[in-house]
Parts: sequence; structure tokens; C-alpha cells
Amino acid sequence: MSTGVESYMSMFADDAKLMRRVATDEDCRILQEDLNKLQRWSEKWLLEFNTSKCKVMEMGLGDRRPKGQYTMEGNYFPVTILERDLGEDVTPNLTLEAHINRISTTAYSTLAKVRKSFRNLRKEEFRALYTANVRPVLE
Repeated sequence: MSTGVESYMSMFADDAKLMRRVATDEDCRILQEDLNKLQRWSEKWLLEFNTSKCKVMEMGLGDRRPKGQYTMEGNYFPVTILERDLGEDVTPNLTLEAHINRISTTAYSTLAKVRKSFRNLRKEEFRALYTANVRPVLE
């Protein structure tokens, strides 16, 4: 699938990511041509991409960087600022804030459900429920 593609390509199971440093309009053109090559590959092998799941994430702080619009099968890819990848929340600046916020919100919600469902718990019972339901989310 990656034969002839100039950009870096990462593949895992049924997931593929195309990555390229974009500093010039030529880089945008090469990235779009790589997408065109992948589209031709999918047509040849009768394996369609789910283009509704395809997105663009612009990483870094380049205000003068060209902003390309990328397409496949006639569908434009929207620009995203938060994407989930293998269970991790990825943002353009690569901070962990969104990921930590999601995990802590989930853990707090689970803790609230435990407390609401079991009002009169002894310390040992609460510890068992916490260890089984809340702590794995945090870990």
C-alpha cells in the first residue's frame, strides 16, 4: 500500500496515517498526490477507505505554513484539533491536558455512580468497589 508514497506512512491493523512536514506549497501538492496514490491503490485492490473518518491535523506553530485542503474520493478532509489514537487523545501541540481531563472525568463519573448506587458501605466494601471500577480507569 505504501509503495510510491513519498510521505511518512504509519499503519496499524486497519488504520493508516499519512504524515508530512508541510513548509511549502510543493509539500501540500506532494501530500495530495500521495493521497491520490492511496486512492488508486484502494481502487485496484477493491479495499475502500472510510473517508468520513479521515481528518487533517496541523501540528506545530507555523503561521506562515501553507494550509492545504486535502481530498480523497471527492471528499474534503476536515481539520481537527483533537483526535483519539489507540486510546490516547492527540492534540496539535502534543500536550496531555485533553487526555488527562477525559480520564479524570471518566473516573470521577464512575466514582459518583458507585457512591450513588451503594450509599451505606463499610470502608472495605468501598475499597473493593473503588479498586475494581475506578482505579483501572486512572491507571
